[in-house]
Amino acid sequence: MTDIALTKTDEPRPITVFYEGNRSVQIDSAYAQDHKVLKQFLTAQGIGSAANSKVKVRDNGDLELLKQAGPNGSELESILSKLEQSAVDMNPAIALAYSLHQRQMAGDLTITELSLLEEQIQSVVETAEAQRGCANKILGRVTQCRPQHSRSILV
Repeated sequence: MTDIALTKTDEPRPITVFYEGNRSVQIDSAYAQDHKVLKQFLTAQGIGSAANSKVKVRDNGDLELLKQAGPNGSELESILSKLEQSAVDMNPAIALAYSLHQRQMAGDLTITELSLLEEQIQSVVETAEAQRGCANKILGRVTQCRPQHSRSILV
């Protein structure tokens, strides 16, 4: 457990705020009187998850920041809808997949039809490979960065 001392004054009334699982921080109880002030204070001290967390008061008076459920993964249909509505020149793979699906549903998709689309399919594959190459290059650079960790925060 990481303990970081953050005090506003020299008053001997520290309380512990638990966040992100096993991490904790000691703060002056004056910050805990108003949860909005508490969140602003903790966010300013580098605890970014505090801004969107729910504050739970424990039996002993300590506080716990609970993460709020977010939209991650819950809006898949909305995302797919937005992708389908995007311009064809911005998303040729989806446009091609949609076109092939429509032809298949109508019963018009044959080997002859696919062979006529060979050039378009090849173009989409080349575009996707170029985009994957750019993404891999960026990821490679990001993974080479070394974060710097701080064990204390000065107030």
